Amino acid sequence: MKSLTDGQIIWEPTKEQIEQTVLTQYVKWLKKNKGLTFHDYHELWKWSVDELEEFWASIWDYCDVKKLPGNMTGF
Repeated sequence: MKSLTDGQIIWEPTKEQIEQTVLTQYVKWLKKNKGLTFHDYHELWKWSVDELEEFWASIWDYCDVKKLPGNMTGF
């Protein structure tokens, strides 16, 4: 059996598998519906932590979460 070295990639998804992920569909939805474009995962992650309210609002919209009456700030 061949030993692994630190940082060695042992598996990568195919382009077809990547296209079928929920994350890929969400990124496409962000571009189409919010005008946001991310070149890689790190850019998406950075936006999600720098723009918390916008990120979570987009998750609610993307997942079609129905808001209860009243103020849900901080929920």
